[in-house]
Amino acid sequence: MSQDTDLPKDTLVNKFLPDTISADTVFGDSIFADTTSADTLLMNSIADTISIPVGKSGSKQSIDSKVTYTAKDSMVTSVSDRKLYLYGETQVNYENIELKADYMAFDMGNSVVKATSMNDSTGNPIGKPSFKQDAETFESDTISYNFKTKKGMIKNIVTQQGEGFLHSQITKKHASGHIHIKNGRYTTCDAPHPHFYIGLTKAIAIPDDKIISGPAYLVIEDIPLPIMLPFGFFPNSKRRAAGILIPSYGEEQARGFFLRQGGIYIPISDYFDFVLQADVYTRGTFGFNAKSTYNWKYHFTGSFDGKIYFNRVNDDPTYNSYNDYSINWRHSQSPKANPTRTFSANVSISTASYNKNYSYDQETYLRNNQSSSIQYSKRWGSMFALNATLNHNQDNRTKQVNMTLPNVAFTVNRFYPFRSKNMKGAPRWFENIQLSYSSSLQNKISATDTTLFKKFDWRKMQNGFSHSIPVSMANIRLLKVINITPSLSYQGVAYTSNIEKSYPDTVPFTKNPSAYIITDTTFGFRYAHAIKPSISISASPKLYGMFQSTNPNSYIRAVRHVMTFSAGFGFSPDISDYMPKYYRTIRYPRSPNEKVNEQTYSIFDGYLYGTPVARGSVGAISLGFGNNLEMKVLSKNDTTGEPKKVSILDNLNFSSSYNPFKDSMRLADISMNGSTRLFNNKVSLTFGGNFSPYSIDKAGRPYNRLYFNETSKLLRLTRFNFSLSTSLQSGGGKKSSSETGEQPPEGNRTTYNDEADLFVDYVDFSIPWTLSIQYAWNYSKAGLVKNIDHTVRLSGDLSLTKKWKIGGNTGYDFIAGKVATTNLSISRDLHCWTMQISAVPFGPRKSYSFSINAKSAMLRDLKWDKRKSWYDSY
Repeated sequence: MSQDTDLPKDTLVNKFLPDTISADTVFGDSIFADTTSADTLLMNSIADTISIPVGKSGSKQSIDSKVTYTAKDSMVTSVSDRKLYLYGETQVNYENIELKADYMAFDMGNSVVKATSMNDSTGNPIGKPSFKQDAETFESDTISYNFKTKKGMIKNIVTQQGEGFLHSQITKKHASGHIHIKNGRYTTCDAPHPHFYIGLTKAIAIPDDKIISGPAYLVIEDIPLPIMLPFGFFPNSKRRAAGILIPSYGEEQARGFFLRQGGIYIPISDYFDFVLQADVYTRGTFGFNAKSTYNWKYHFTGSFDGKIYFNRVNDDPTYNSYNDYSINWRHSQSPKANPTRTFSANVSISTASYNKNYSYDQETYLRNNQSSSIQYSKRWGSMFALNATLNHNQDNRTKQVNMTLPNVAFTVNRFYPFRSKNMKGAPRWFENIQLSYSSSLQNKISATDTTLFKKFDWRKMQNGFSHSIPVSMANIRLLKVINITPSLSYQGVAYTSNIEKSYPDTVPFTKNPSAYIITDTTFGFRYAHAIKPSISISASPKLYGMFQSTNPNSYIRAVRHVMTFSAGFGFSPDISDYMPKYYRTIRYPRSPNEKVNEQTYSIFDGYLYGTPVARGSVGAISLGFGNNLEMKVLSKNDTTGEPKKVSILDNLNFSSSYNPFKDSMRLADISMNGSTRLFNNKVSLTFGGNFSPYSIDKAGRPYNRLYFNETSKLLRLTRFNFSLSTSLQSGGGKKSSSETGEQPPEGNRTTYNDEADLFVDYVDFSIPWTLSIQYAWNYSKAGLVKNIDHTVRLSGDLSLTKKWKIGGNTGYDFIAGKVATTNLSISRDLHCWTMQISAVPFGPRKSYSFSINAKSAMLRDLKWDKRKSWYDSY
């Protein structure tokens, strides 16, 4: 086992050294005077630390810290040369440095240690040297380190520098921590023999800062490419640093050549950064993108992304220039930040044409509606709560934008003012009186996306304030199913304007006099209020039906039917005569020979909260009927005899209402909805519809004539929907024969090996796959026009191996007879690289792209792209 055969004659050899040994004891002046033999020295395990002389042999000077060492097999000491030779899983510790190897030679006089591996009986190296300093760890073939100068010489080293790995044949480590490299390789591939690397003739690595190299070249699969760089610079810092973002380039038929996403990155602080990028096209279009991410641990995190594009075609005088914008903001608060106060934001606002012009994924392109919400809430104990939201809703088809800026609500939870804290026994009737408070403030804006920030008339905003104080009794129960709740509430509303209607005297006779009514808006603070008594009665009894099978051979053991009936009545009397007058009457001539016609209106018609007091009595009778059907069955494969529950019909509900206080059309539409699950919950089925009891006139408007009297049909179908959806996936594949120990069947001896990337020994292979299917049929006919939507949508993926995946989505519109937007994709995991192919084979987004690139974000520009934009299809 000895690595050095020419050891000095005056050596002490300690075999099977179990612990550390003191160098001062071995090399000090008392070594020969001490009567302790080497064997006794070995048995007593004299010391755990040593002080190593750094001057000439025999000098009493020593380095700053002590060095400890261990060896599992043996130690050879040379007294005259002041050297130690350690064998078998050796380890040396000095300050924050830990060195391990199978063999070490320790020069005490020069404070130098040399570590290397040993060869086993087959000639293979074992126990390669491992060097660790703080968080930095690496292995090599040979390491020499000077404890005095803190310099080292390393051969064939691999170190991790940030996201990358640095391979070097000869490396010098300096006391400053800088690493000088000769014949090195830099790569982000973690394989022992990297699939690609950047060859470095010489380089300097500054830990946690950067790597600077001389002439460099790219090598892929050991083949040098004719791509040379005069020098290289690789960031190697865990800290963020400002820098230039290199743009991507390409060409589009509609907008010309382009440079995209070029800009600058600025880390403003440890919690906040900023990115400014620009896109420019040779035919005139240009745009800017400002992005930011922020993260304050245990407080909040979020991101902001704002874009604006100026769409121009300079060489086409007929092109109408216009602008597109997009604003996205995400903010979330940590639950640990404040238990009583929260703030969150989810904002997505853009022009209707932005998704069409600048979206590069199918989901965004097909999205017709966008919504945003910014929320703030504050609680004071369990009684008081404040909620404020800013809401936005946008229809990209109509370009209509509706915003609520803001919607503020303050509530006081229900409490019993007449109950004492130490109440005993059942409460008396007046102790069941409960009180609460709620208020709301809203300001609404409606505009198109192009006028929202330009020519919008802010006087068209709808705003108002409403608050109410309901006083009610706790539910009075009769027969355990009937609930009676009397209440008295105060409601007040405030607006910044009101309306007044008039009819001009100069208008001659006309068949449509209402067209000449003038509506004026008077601005100023207006407050309206009312006291409203009401009573509500409700009941929800349930009826159970059960069928028990008496046939012992039947798999169906029982069927249960649950019917839920619901009925309610709410009533509020007419108190308008006792409240302030918020209603006006306008008179206008209907014809020269007829009496004057009258129209009654509220000065708050069309306002956010309406008029606090209704004109006339208000009430309605509501009816509902729900069904649930289940059965218990015995499984054919289950020998325990325990039945399992199977749903036949999750729900089938019918509901409607009747208002006896309306002048006409008192019966509301009858609505129906239901759902169930089929084939062991693999398929979901939902359906629903609306039925009107009234006929429609020639203009398609419902009027007060029963549909049954006109057509002998009971109800008129106005809406019906039916949908099926399922998500399927493959089952788990069987393990390979090498894992189970089983012999493969004849004729199935080969399959694909992911690691070797070729077909080798048998595996009982089950290909992972997923498939989602959505089928929908929708019918609507509220008036004279009938609309039918009939579509099917499919999406899924197929993993040929762990590294190969094929995916796609498509659909078909049966009414239009067209295939919906289709997307196909193929991806391949190439270990440290990735390859992606995607295509939209037809339609307005017809395009394709091919990309192969390094996975690491540090080398994200090391890629090859080939694509045809959907813009070229125009």
